[in-house]
Amino acid sequence: MNNTAPPPVQQDELLVQIQKMPHGDLHFCYDAASQATLIIAIDSTQRGPALGGCRYQNYPSLHAAISDVCMLAQGMTYKAALAGLPLGGGKAVIIKDKAQHDRKAVFRAFGKFVNQLGGRYITAVDAGTNVDDIQVAQQYSPYCTGLPHVHGFQRGDPSYYTTLGVVLGMECAVHHRLGKDSLKDVHVAIQGLGHVGYFLAQMLSERGAQITACDTNEALLQRAVQDFSVTPCAVDAIYDVAADIFSPCALGGTLNQHSVSRLRCDIIAGSANNQLASPEIGQLLADKQILYAPDYVINSGGLIFAAQQYLQTNEEAVKQHLSHVNETLNNLFSHALAQKKPTSLLADHMAQEILKDSKNS
Repeated sequence: MNNTAPPPVQQDELLVQIQKMPHGDLHFCYDAASQATLIIAIDSTQRGPALGGCRYQNYPSLHAAISDVCMLAQGMTYKAALAGLPLGGGKAVIIKDKAQHDRKAVFRAFGKFVNQLGGRYITAVDAGTNVDDIQVAQQYSPYCTGLPHVHGFQRGDPSYYTTLGVVLGMECAVHHRLGKDSLKDVHVAIQGLGHVGYFLAQMLSERGAQITACDTNEALLQRAVQDFSVTPCAVDAIYDVAADIFSPCALGGTLNQHSVSRLRCDIIAGSANNQLASPEIGQLLADKQILYAPDYVINSGGLIFAAQQYLQTNEEAVKQHLSHVNETLNNLFSHALAQKKPTSLLADHMAQEILKDSKNS
């Protein structure tokens, strides 16, 4: 592995950005053989090793990649804390580039990079990566999880459990906001039909929900129309759909001042990470009386799956632990109603209190 510098950037600007990011430490590697720029952010190891997936995608700049990995890592810290897991939060990104022609070489380099951290960071799949990628990395590091046929686990992809957690969270939110005991006839607008979004359409269809969905992949959208009687929608028009639930299942930051002003829903509950473009958006949602299920609470099923495999339990333990998601959301919704505060703000405070108590114990 060649640990030479990544493509040149303005050093002073980069250092200023890094100093402002909420993270414990940040690690860079440029592998000349695969022409891959690799970044790992470890936000916290206070409660245990930092567990978080690896993203492999295009970024407009190194600055954008750093911002993404650091914010995602902090979200993983909060997610693990609120899920009651003995783990910290971390994340990795690999900057996808047209020059990278050998995917296996990229993930060989990534596995070696993960291994250099000696177990402080545990990796798994995330946006743009798959089980095959992590299996390549595992050849060079034991600090990988979310793999098939390991410790009695049949699944490797965490998407199923992420989706199951989102559905359970939707049921909880519907009970609180709409007074309903099931998702039957509940109208859900799904933004994005990737791994989780497609599973979500399937599970909602099985529960009798009405589904409107959009995706940039027209063939995938038409497949969902055929398989689950989904009503198709243009990508930008999804915000204008009158629905009970708006479900962001694409990449983060889609909830901003403009998009929130267009929403016609009672609940936001989806799988995407970092859904709020800025912390202030949580207050905007509360002002519109939209019940928001914070992303790092409702989408924690995938982390729970990866964590339980890393802890060498079994898939039944994953299902049992998912009940923790509903308990947390019930508490969060009740406190938000009583205190008249945004759920996003209260979730942050709850996670911070857990981390504070861990530090003092």
